[in-house]
Amino acid sequence: MGALDEPRLLFPRLRPFYDWVAPLTWPLVRLTVGLMILPHGWPKLMAGVTATAQFALIKRGIAPAEPLAVVLIILETTGGLCVAP
Repeated sequence: MGALDEPRLLFPRLRPFYDWVAPLTWPLVRLTVGLMILPHGWPKLMAGVTATAQFALIKRGIAPAEPLAVVLIILETTGGLCVAP
């Protein structure tokens, strides 16, 4: 198989379907990943920086907890929202 060859289709008769859904694959992956990250950040956002620092970082011995809590909240909440669309 050369570098420019297409992969062999599992069901060749479904080529029209494969061609139809191919443009939807990356948006579907982005939506799935973004919506999986968001539930990790939303509770931290609702609890606040101090609670997130105490329950997610300090009890695991991670310091400096509050600045890292801010980073976690931003990455998991806004990151999930940015990846999803």
